[in-house]
Parts: sequence; structure tokens; C-alpha cells
Amino acid sequence: ITYAADHGCQIINCSWGSNFSSQMGQDVVNYATINTNSIVVAGAGNDNSDDNFYPASFDNVLSVGATSTSDGKASFSNYGYTLDVSAPGINIYSTNYNNTYTMNSGTSMSSPIVAGCAGIVQSYYPNLTGIQVGEKLRISADNINSLLASMHKGKMGTGRVNLYNALNTSAPSVRMINEIVTDQNDNTFVIGDTLDVVADFTNYIDIASNATATLSTTSSYINIIDNSFMIGTLNVFDTVKNDSDPFIFEVLTGIPLNEKVQFKVDIQAGAYSFEEYF
Repeated sequence: ITYAADHGCQIINCSWGSNFSSQMGQDVVNYATINTNSIVVAGAGNDNSDDNFYPASFDNVLSVGATSTSDGKASFSNYGYTLDVSAPGINIYSTNYNNTYTMNSGTSMSSPIVAGCAGIVQSYYPNLTGIQVGEKLRISADNINSLLASMHKGKMGTGRVNLYNALNTSAPSVRMINEIVTDQNDNTFVIGDTLDVVADFTNYIDIASNATATLSTTSSYINIIDNSFMIGTLNVFDTVKNDSDPFIFEVLTGIPLNEKVQFKVDIQAGAYSFEEYF
């Protein structure tokens, strides 16, 4: 990744990975994305699992799942809230050894489809940063939730990539990043604690007007006290922090030890909407 970035590659496809994570790996991705303005695209893995897979699950990577011929989830594709988009991944015709062609399946085939789309978006909008190219693809994908099993809904990214839409869609892309959860005390979260959630809300594409963020969870062990934040209007690359109006929730009696609680933040800006999870 570093070699490609240092030699001028704006689109870096990674049809490989593992469950191993490291700070060095994240640093490499950050270097390519921030220092050299590249976009790293990576397959989410083929274990039919929602475990994190790297480099796809690193921050600043466009993580790609595989769809079937009917636009559902390919049986083998990993899934989860770290995925950004999906692309066809079954019986993709491609090059093989000894000057031949063959059909292959996997997120290793889906990722280069998205990387190819990223290359075309980059050439069509040459002033976009690598992150903006990825956001263009993310906000313009076709929603496929209706074709997914309930356990996979919202876990195949924003949908199946749509290059035509990416070249013609004009919309904001407001993301929630750098979230911090604290009890304003010892940060050991126990029954009766009231917790604050503070995060940055950054807009990467077109102007976002009257944007809002709403917190929710399906957990019966959590009582949300303050679930909303008025983001307001954000120009491109504007960031606002909700530290003056954090999300607030309470941990209720009966919660099991070491319970993992999933939260959702619905971000709305006009016709634009997106769900962030933490």
C-alpha cells in the first residue's frame, strides 16, 4: 500500500486480508489516504462472518462485500457495520495464469469492481480527494436491504455500487466519527451509570442543510435520556462536535456482565439519510 501510494496510485485495490489487526496497518492506510490522497479499497472477506477483516475494517478503507446474481448477499461474503458498499462477486470473468481467463467468486472479485468504479469517479471529478471518491460511491449505491435476510440488513454497506448514480448524484455525506463514550468518572460502565456520547460529524460532499442526528438502541438494558443532536448546516469538510449537547443514556438494572450494546445513529440532511453504528 505504501509503495503504491508513494508511486502515484490514487486507487489501491486490496483483494487480500486476514483477521489480524495492527496499529501499523492502520497507520499505513492513514498515510495513503491522508498524506498521498489515495483511496484504499478492500474485500471484506469470504467467511460468511461479521468478524472484522483487515485491511477492509481499518478506518479510511472502502470495505466491499459481495452480492449474488440477484443482488442479495453472496453466501460466502462477510458482513457487518464496517462494510461500506457491495458489488457482484459470483462467477466474475477475469484473467488467470498462462494467458487464460476463468470465472472466480469472492469479495476479491467485488473489491476490484468497486476500485474500477472509484477510478472512473476520480477521473470524472479530478478535484475530489480519495475519501470523497469513496463517499460518492457510498451515498449513491442501490439499497438492497429488502433482498437481505434480517440478520444481514444494514450490514452490506449502503448497498450495491451504482457507477451511473455515483457520476450523477449530488448529495451530502455526513459521517459520525471519533465517538467517545464516558461516564465522567472512572469509565468502568456499571449499572446506574449515566454515559455521554460525544463525536465529530463531518460532511464530505455537497452542503448539508439542517442536518440532525438521532440515537437509538434495541437493548432493553439501556434508557436513552437525550437522543438527538442538531448538526445544522455543514459545508464540504466542515466538522461539528456535539460536546455541548452529547447523547446521554443510562445503564439499567439487570444488564448482564460484559454485555455488548449496539447503538445506531440516524443522520438526516434533507433527502439524505444514513445509519452509523457503534
